[in-house]
Amino acid sequence: MITNVEITEVTEYRDAALLRLTNVQNIVKQRLGTKYNRELTEEAALLTQTLNILNYLSPYLYYIRQDAKTLKGFPDIIFCLNSRFVGLELKDDEGECSAQQRKQARKIVAAQGVCVELKTIAQLFKVLFGCFDVII
Repeated sequence: MITNVEITEVTEYRDAALLRLTNVQNIVKQRLGTKYNRELTEEAALLTQTLNILNYLSPYLYYIRQDAKTLKGFPDIIFCLNSRFVGLELKDDEGECSAQQRKQARKIVAAQGVCVELKTIAQLFKVLFGCFDVII
Protein backbone atom coordinates (compact mmCIF):
# COMPACT_ATOMS: atom_id res chain seq x y z
CA MET A 1 0.00 0.00 0.00
CA ILE A 2 1.34 3.43 -0.96
CA THR A 3 1.18 6.06 1.75
CA ASN A 4 0.61 9.80 1.44
CA VAL A 5 4.24 10.36 2.47
CA GLU A 6 5.45 8.22 -0.47
CA ILE A 7 3.16 10.07 -2.89
CA THR A 8 4.49 13.41 -1.60
CA GLU A 9 8.09 12.21 -2.05
CA VAL A 10 7.39 11.15 -5.66
CA THR A 11 5.70 14.49 -6.40
CA GLU A 12 8.61 16.46 -4.92
CA TYR A 13 11.09 14.34 -6.90
CA ARG A 14 9.11 14.93 -10.12
CA ASP A 15 8.88 18.68 -9.48
CA ALA A 16 12.62 18.90 -8.79
CA ALA A 17 13.40 17.02 -12.01
CA LEU A 18 11.09 19.26 -14.02
CA LEU A 19 12.68 22.40 -12.53
CA ARG A 20 16.16 21.11 -13.36
CA LEU A 21 15.01 20.31 -16.91
CA THR A 22 13.62 23.83 -17.33
CA ASN A 23 16.87 25.33 -16.05
CA VAL A 24 19.04 23.28 -18.39
CA GLN A 25 16.79 24.16 -21.33
CA ASN A 26 17.25 27.87 -20.62
CA ILE A 27 21.03 27.49 -20.33
CA VAL A 28 21.24 25.53 -23.59
CA LYS A 29 19.03 28.04 -25.43
CA GLN A 30 21.33 30.87 -24.33
CA ARG A 31 24.50 29.01 -25.34
CA LEU A 32 23.25 27.78 -28.72
CA GLY A 33 21.29 30.87 -29.70
CA THR A 34 19.88 30.46 -33.21
CA LYS A 35 21.35 26.95 -33.52
CA TYR A 36 18.86 25.67 -30.92
CA ASN A 37 16.02 25.11 -33.41
CA ARG A 38 18.09 24.29 -36.49
CA GLU A 39 19.31 20.90 -37.55
CA LEU A 40 22.95 20.28 -36.80
CA THR A 41 25.22 19.37 -39.68
CA GLU A 42 27.08 16.63 -37.82
CA GLU A 43 25.62 13.74 -35.90
CA ALA A 44 28.68 13.75 -33.61
CA ALA A 45 27.93 17.33 -32.47
CA LEU A 46 24.31 16.42 -31.73
CA LEU A 47 25.46 13.33 -29.80
CA THR A 48 27.88 15.36 -27.67
CA GLN A 49 25.28 18.00 -26.82
CA THR A 50 22.61 15.39 -26.12
CA LEU A 51 24.87 13.41 -23.77
CA ASN A 52 25.89 16.62 -21.95
CA ILE A 53 22.23 17.47 -21.35
CA LEU A 54 21.40 13.93 -20.21
CA ASN A 55 24.42 13.94 -17.85
CA TYR A 56 23.17 17.19 -16.31
CA LEU A 57 19.81 15.52 -15.64
CA SER A 58 21.45 12.38 -14.25
CA PRO A 59 20.01 12.58 -10.72
CA TYR A 60 16.57 12.15 -12.30
CA LEU A 61 17.35 10.16 -15.41
CA TYR A 62 18.92 6.77 -16.04
CA TYR A 63 20.50 6.40 -19.44
CA ILE A 64 22.57 3.90 -21.30
CA ARG A 65 24.84 4.97 -24.14
CA GLN A 66 24.89 2.32 -26.82
CA ASP A 67 28.00 1.41 -28.75
CA ALA A 68 28.40 -0.05 -32.21
CA LYS A 69 28.24 -3.67 -31.01
CA THR A 70 24.57 -3.69 -30.00
CA LEU A 71 21.51 -5.03 -31.79
CA LYS A 72 21.17 -3.90 -35.37
CA GLY A 73 18.80 -0.96 -35.63
CA PHE A 74 18.70 -0.26 -31.88
CA PRO A 75 18.53 3.46 -30.95
CA ASP A 76 21.77 5.37 -30.36
CA ILE A 77 20.73 6.31 -26.82
CA ILE A 78 18.15 4.78 -24.51
CA PHE A 79 17.07 6.12 -21.15
CA CYS A 80 14.31 6.13 -18.58
CA LEU A 81 12.84 9.40 -17.26
CA ASN A 82 9.73 9.77 -15.10
CA SER A 83 8.79 6.11 -15.71
CA ARG A 84 9.06 6.51 -19.49
CA PHE A 85 11.39 4.41 -21.64
CA VAL A 86 12.87 6.53 -24.43
CA GLY A 87 15.00 5.66 -27.45
CA LEU A 88 16.80 8.36 -29.44
CA GLU A 89 18.07 7.78 -32.95
CA LEU A 90 20.43 10.66 -33.76
CA LYS A 91 20.65 11.86 -37.36
CA ASP A 92 22.29 14.78 -39.11
CA ASP A 93 20.26 17.03 -41.37
CA GLU A 94 20.50 14.59 -44.29
CA GLY A 95 20.30 11.28 -42.44
CA GLU A 96 17.25 9.03 -42.28
CA CYS A 97 16.38 5.95 -40.26
CA SER A 98 16.99 2.57 -41.88
CA ALA A 99 14.28 -0.07 -42.19
CA GLN A 100 15.84 -1.95 -39.25
CA GLN A 101 15.84 1.21 -37.10
CA ARG A 102 12.16 1.85 -37.92
CA LYS A 103 11.35 -1.77 -37.00
CA GLN A 104 13.06 -1.40 -33.59
CA ALA A 105 11.27 1.94 -33.05
CA ARG A 106 7.88 0.29 -33.70
CA LYS A 107 8.71 -2.41 -31.12
CA ILE A 108 9.60 0.24 -28.52
CA VAL A 109 6.38 2.18 -29.19
CA ALA A 110 4.33 -1.03 -29.08
CA ALA A 111 5.72 -1.60 -25.56
CA GLN A 112 4.43 1.87 -24.54
CA GLY A 113 7.87 3.49 -24.90
CA VAL A 114 8.93 6.50 -26.94
CA CYS A 115 11.35 6.33 -29.86
CA VAL A 116 12.32 9.49 -31.74
CA GLU A 117 14.54 10.41 -34.66
CA LEU A 118 16.41 13.38 -33.26
CA LYS A 119 17.94 16.13 -35.43
CA THR A 120 17.87 19.17 -33.13
CA ILE A 121 18.33 20.00 -29.47
CA ALA A 122 14.87 21.59 -29.53
CA GLN A 123 13.44 18.16 -30.40
CA LEU A 124 15.33 16.65 -27.47
CA PHE A 125 13.67 19.06 -25.04
CA LYS A 126 10.23 18.28 -26.50
CA VAL A 127 10.90 14.60 -25.76
CA LEU A 128 12.21 15.30 -22.24
CA PHE A 129 9.30 17.57 -21.30
CA GLY A 130 6.93 15.05 -22.91
CA CYS A 131 8.07 12.51 -20.31
CA PHE A 132 6.40 14.81 -17.77
CA ASP A 133 3.34 15.42 -19.99
CA VAL A 134 4.41 19.05 -20.39
CA ILE A 135 3.93 20.56 -23.84
CA ILE A 136 6.50 23.15 -24.94
